[in-house]
Amino acid sequence: MVREIKVRKRRKRKWNRTIAILSFVIVMGTIITFSALRQINPLLPPPVPKEPASEYFAFSDVFAIAESQDSENRTIFVSEVGFMIKAVGGNATDITIVPLTGFVRDYPYFDIISRGANESVDIIYPYKVGSTKTADGYPLSFRIHSVEATGEVTINITEFFPPMT
Repeated sequence: MVREIKVRKRRKRKWNRTIAILSFVIVMGTIITFSALRQINPLLPPPVPKEPASEYFAFSDVFAIAESQDSENRTIFVSEVGFMIKAVGGNATDITIVPLTGFVRDYPYFDIISRGANESVDIIYPYKVGSTKTADGYPLSFRIHSVEATGEVTINITEFFPPMT
């Protein structure tokens, strides 16, 4: 007796269809990704360039608590500096003053300085900062950040006092 052998039907593989679908998905994914990356958010206004901090702010009444390194006062070591800052370019908001020399624990911060108003700034250095005398005084550099202006400014110490012991 002969047994019947069942022959399995082979299904035709549809490679052409699979490749076409896969290619379509890749192309659409690429188009969607590039369009998302290039899209500009219409809700945000275009960025307004900030003014230089040296023109937007004015500094006055600069003093320091410092020790002289030599008898001619060519170099001083500053442990504290104070000055007045005035917003001359308009109202200034979210102002941070960062010393570029030395380390400080807390940066001076102001929510707002109205146009023409003076604010007192006092910076205490845990480690003394050196400054060498120039024609304008003893320079210290700071970076000022605000919503309206940003940049580096140099403040010249015109008078200094020895630390009280």
